[in-house]
Amino acid sequence: MPRARAHHPLVTLVLLCLLTLLSACSDPPEARYEQLKSAIEEEEFERFTSFFTLASNAELRTTLANGTRSKIKYITDWKGLVPVGEVTAIDIRGQVAFLTIGEGKKKQEIRMLLEHDKWCVDLAGLSAYWEPLKGGK
Repeated sequence: MPRARAHHPLVTLVLLCLLTLLSACSDPPEARYEQLKSAIEEEEFERFTSFFTLASNAELRTTLANGTRSKIKYITDWKGLVPVGEVTAIDIRGQVAFLTIGEGKKKQEIRMLLEHDKWCVDLAGLSAYWEPLKGGK
């Protein structure tokens, strides 16, 4: 019966370094935001939803489905949920990123969470999602 061969510590260290580098290769939050904007501009709903956390994706789909069965539409246009503009600031705190879009009084914030090695938008952090509860604009 063949005996299990122990790996040299240096081989283990190199493998760990490679794994770390590969896991750090996901797109940064601002790149994911640019891809999200492209999905909005091209009106690709399925691609749009792929930029949200799993929980946000499910919530968005449920909210939209409920709106189609009701006379009252909570979300009238999914393309208006995410502010579209230039990223003017990025604040990354561990697995949470805050992107500031625009400047001055028109600036808005997007909260992104690192989920399965991808930066994803948190629906609950979008002011446009909560706007109907405030009575609209």
